[in-house]
Amino acid sequence: LTDLIREARKYGVGFILASQSVRDFATVVFENMGTKIALQLEGEDAKFMADNFGATDKPSKEAVLSMLPSQKPMRALIRNNHFEPFAQVDIEPFFKK
Repeated sequence: LTDLIREARKYGVGFILASQSVRDFATVVFENMGTKIALQLEGEDAKFMADNFGATDKPSKEAVLSMLPSQKPMRALIRNNHFEPFAQVDIEPFFKK
């Protein structure tokens, strides 16, 4: 999977990967993600996400680490080229559209 993601990104191919645990993905997968979305995470998963979320300064990493465990349902942190270091967003449920 990691080789496929690394090679496909060169050609503009995107992937949507989802899991209940960030440990399901290798660090190289996080390094090649253009957009990261994190829902509520706790413990080691929250720490791993804070370290790999793209926030480069210590206050931003600490903010991510403090926000992840307390996020309400349908709320997420998002990070990409438009939201640096990150933004907290509310997700509209599909059944309300």
